[in-house]
Amino acid sequence: MQNALLRAALLALLMGFVLCARAQSEADYMKLVQAQAAAWSQSVDHLVDTFTDDVIYEDVPLGLVSKGREEMRKFASGFFNAFPDLKSTIVSVVISGDKAAFEWLFEGTQAGELAGIPASNKRMSLRGMSFAEFANGKVKRQVDYWDMGTLVKQLSK
Repeated sequence: MQNALLRAALLALLMGFVLCARAQSEADYMKLVQAQAAAWSQSVDHLVDTFTDDVIYEDVPLGLVSKGREEMRKFASGFFNAFPDLKSTIVSVVISGDKAAFEWLFEGTQAGELAGIPASNKRMSLRGMSFAEFANGKVKRQVDYWDMGTLVKQLSK
């Protein structure tokens, strides 16, 4: 009886450690999602720092896949040049294990060309969703979904 109680107590303790470790990891991932949103409002360097060296970043509406930090830097530089006053806000986040889905809002004034759309000096407000996978405290893979039609409509008014 004592052995059974001891085994049950040890199992409960072990499960507690596993749950705490997972909760800690999910809390860390939440901080990373928030840091990435802040980075989109700061600089290319801050943004690129949220990704692993071998990141795979896909922007579905633009049909672009960036592999590695340098390709990510090139992609992000184009966006920062087009919207130098970009503000990024996280609307909602769901985290499960080492993956996250999050809704975001980008707002800014188009001061430069983006994806063939010439600078318009018009404001945009763009909602989107991202799916991310994490490794070693960074984003290893991310796929972004947003509506290109909404962006074009706002910038061509």
